[in-house]
Amino acid sequence: MSRISQVTPATVPELAPLLEQAEQVMGYLPNDVLSLGHWPELLSSLSGLIQTVLQGGEVDPTLKRLIESSVAGLRGVTTAPRIPVMAPTDWALRRLK
Repeated sequence: MSRISQVTPATVPELAPLLEQAEQVMGYLPNDVLSLGHWPELLSSLSGLIQTVLQGGEVDPTLKRLIESSVAGLRGVTTAPRIPVMAPTDWALRRLK
C-alpha cells in the first residue's frame, strides 16, 4: 500500500482529462499516476514522455506493455487492493486477441 494518498478525477478536476488519457492509453490508471497527481505540473510533463515511450518507436506498444508487466512482476510490484484496476498483462493479452 502506498504511503502517498492517491488522487481521483473528482479530487483534482483539473487533472481529469490527463487521467482519462492515461486510462485510455494504458487500459487502467497506474498507481504512480494517481500518486503523482499531487504535483500536477510534474504529471503533465511526464505524460508526454510516457506517451512517447509507450506509443513511439518500432516496438509494438502491446509488447512494451507485456514487458513492463513481466518486469513489474519480477520485482514483486502489485496494485493496491483498494483500487480496482486491470492488470497490465490482462490488458495487453486482450489487445493481442
